[in-house]
Amino acid sequence: MNKTLVISLALVALGGAGYFVIAEQKAQPVLTNIRLKTLDGVEVTLDGPDLAGKRAAICILSSWSGLCETQARQVIANAGGVDKLVFICQGEEREVREFRARLKAESHLWLKADGKVASDFASVFENITTLDRVPALIVIDGARKVLHASIGELSDAEVKAALSAKAE
Repeated sequence: MNKTLVISLALVALGGAGYFVIAEQKAQPVLTNIRLKTLDGVEVTLDGPDLAGKRAAICILSSWSGLCETQARQVIANAGGVDKLVFICQGEEREVREFRARLKAESHLWLKADGKVASDFASVFENITTLDRVPALIVIDGARKVLHASIGELSDAEVKAALSAKAE
């Protein structure tokens, strides 16, 4: 069976137990030049107007994972400290649309199928070249500086702390 991998992202206007760290966050790297497309084919970037000057939480998830869905709901419930939520969700397009519907996310974006999502986001962490586990949570400020980066399940308290992280 030939499956198509779709990486999706949701930008949502804002108005679990246990934690493990697989990699340590680098000293405030900056995320730039990551090119994305909406499910409707509109191209955007993390440098673009949707996130310009905005504090954002980037959640990297799998549409088929119950743990990832729980993590997404925790982030949505505790997102008062960020201006935008960005969900990167791996799965087939149909699964991604169903995931969006379950989360009641307002809009989704997906990464170009160029295989770069892992290397683009892995650059945030020390000593890894590919991001091969989910969920992952990255919080950036308006200048795209990384304020928090973690891989693995977070408790509600850890999600709240991550979303309110300040620059060092």
